[in-house]
Amino acid sequence: MNNHDVKIIYIAGYGRSGSTLIDRFISSNISATGCGELARLFFHADQESVLGLCSCKSPYVKCPLWGPLLERIRRHPLGGSFEELDRLTRKIETTHPKKLDVSSSFEFYKYKWLWQTVFGYIQKETGNKVVLDSSKTTPRGGGFRPFYLSKILDS
Repeated sequence: MNNHDVKIIYIAGYGRSGSTLIDRFISSNISATGCGELARLFFHADQESVLGLCSCKSPYVKCPLWGPLLERIRRHPLGGSFEELDRLTRKIETTHPKKLDVSSSFEFYKYKWLWQTVFGYIQKETGNKVVLDSSKTTPRGGGFRPFYLSKILDS
């Protein structure tokens, strides 16, 4: 799959600002897959509480959409525990770009592989070339060209 086949729309907003509602509204009105806050996918996959439930009410690891992807990633040589992948995602996304040596960093290579795998899987499984991510954090995906949808709130 060519990275540019997938179009990613990041929905920016503060917590409890309605970004998830916008995600669901857009995905119900165009051929797009609303994924919620993808940045926390591996955190939620590692939970056995209500935090670990997909919107289909299944644990992420047993969800018909996310389960096969999570198993594939966990078994891949670049994969690892969900806790480790969540930590990697947060580390890369919170490191200032000037301090991140992407040319020689194995962590960045792994991060790029991880998110290309996630977005490619979503596109392949759903048939939609547009993916919505309402994570409210730095774009992920390594090689994908994001489109930003910023939510402007009246004070």
